[in-house]
Amino acid sequence: MTLTQNTIFDLGTNADGVKVHFASITGLDAFTLSVYNWTGTTLWEGGIGDGIDQIYAGGDPLTSTQLENISFYSGLDNSSFVGKGFQIPTGSSFASEVMPVPEPSTWVAMAALVLTGALFKRKRQIRDYLTTS
Repeated sequence: MTLTQNTIFDLGTNADGVKVHFASITGLDAFTLSVYNWTGTTLWEGGIGDGIDQIYAGGDPLTSTQLENISFYSGLDNSSFVGKGFQIPTGSSFASEVMPVPEPSTWVAMAALVLTGALFKRKRQIRDYLTTS
């Protein structure tokens, strides 16, 4: 696939998912690729490439700039942003697959939620211990 302008690639709503294999993707240095209706996993969710939707970009590995120009959305507009592109390195059975990884700000928010939950759980454990002792 050669991008000659910013491009939207809509995977549709097929319940069985969509698996797309490109021999290569060029033009990502100058243009963006927005993947709509993504229902695969993300790297954050422990995705290892075996999600419902799969996109492969064969040829040379994509650069960090090219991956930054790929955005994944779970719906048909920018309000359903899932994450930026990440390419699974060679050596994996899913080598050259591109999948979303959430933005660092999302990681910070998730870490804050996990930490808050852990603190409340610990506080409850201490309270329960003190009331039963």
